[in-house]
Amino acid sequence: MTASATSENLDVHLDSLPYIDGEISPELSDEIASLLSHPRPTTLHPSLIPTPYDTPPEAPPKIQTFDTTRLRLDTPSESTVEAYKSAVENACAQLEHQNARMVNLELVHSFGSNAWKLHCFQLEYLKKKVDAQVEQIKKEVLEVNRERKMGQMKTGQTLQTLTYKYSQLLNQTIQVDAATRQLQQEVEHLQAGCAQLEAKCGVNGE
Repeated sequence: MTASATSENLDVHLDSLPYIDGEISPELSDEIASLLSHPRPTTLHPSLIPTPYDTPPEAPPKIQTFDTTRLRLDTPSESTVEAYKSAVENACAQLEHQNARMVNLELVHSFGSNAWKLHCFQLEYLKKKVDAQVEQIKKEVLEVNRERKMGQMKTGQTLQTLTYKYSQLLNQTIQVDAATRQLQQEVEHLQAGCAQLEAKCGVNGE
């Protein structure tokens, strides 16, 4: 970490922001590895166990097959006016259906290729638009991470200064504590000497 770091020469790593943290110690690294490799519990919480579906009391009804009789041109089964009339109506419906299919095929032949080209052009336009949005988002993410890195490095310098001051104050406190202990010992030694002198003076005075 350098004090002259700017946004132009920063090596920005996306989604990786511990720029001011030190290296992980081997003990902590082993503990993290053990936590990550810890086997997951095999029993699920009761709230995660799905409830079994109730078995339906009866079998589901069978799906009815598609009726294809109206799509066939069968001859009348009976020689009656109603049977022939129904067959003619069915033939007219089948003819109209075939005419509609021919019209649809002609429309697809005439306009289908152009419609498909237009659809592909629209998809290509949407793709370019989405790609531009993705690039813009990438730039915004890169800028956010760059600002985070600069902020962390600036904060890191402040933390280093405060850590240095803390170390100095702690060292001074230790020195003061050691000097205080030494003075306390000297005071106790002097007090003991004074007590001995007073005891001697008292003995001589008697």
